[in-house]
Amino acid sequence: MAIELLIRLSGEDLSHVTLLANKLGVSIEEALSLSLQNQVKAQVAKDEEVKKVDQSRLMNAALHNAFMLDEGAEFSLTELLGEAWAQVESPRAFGRSFRKELESLEIGLLSHKTVDNKAIYKRTDRGEKPE
Repeated sequence: MAIELLIRLSGEDLSHVTLLANKLGVSIEEALSLSLQNQVKAQVAKDEEVKKVDQSRLMNAALHNAFMLDEGAEFSLTELLGEAWAQVESPRAFGRSFRKELESLEIGLLSHKTVDNKAIYKRTDRGEKPE
């Protein structure tokens, strides 16, 4: 499906598109279309990278908060992150990764699951502080 779009270009931008069209041997419209497609792809890739960084930041925050608890304390991942939990992209995958990291750092262990399948962890005192 194609959409007709009216774009106003400055003289400099039109000059760049004309040079690109000549270089590629295509029409100005095709060069502009290719340029826009590349810009959109680049922005999508950048947005995905930002999401990965955000998820990593949330994971580090959760691990740090678990580390700061007293030995024997029981907690859930949603309790550790509070309102920030809403920013988690994929809760199930995030929870699995959290458990793996928590246990590999020996910060805590899965204690049990609630009737609604929410994981409850128990703080251990063997672990190292996460980075």
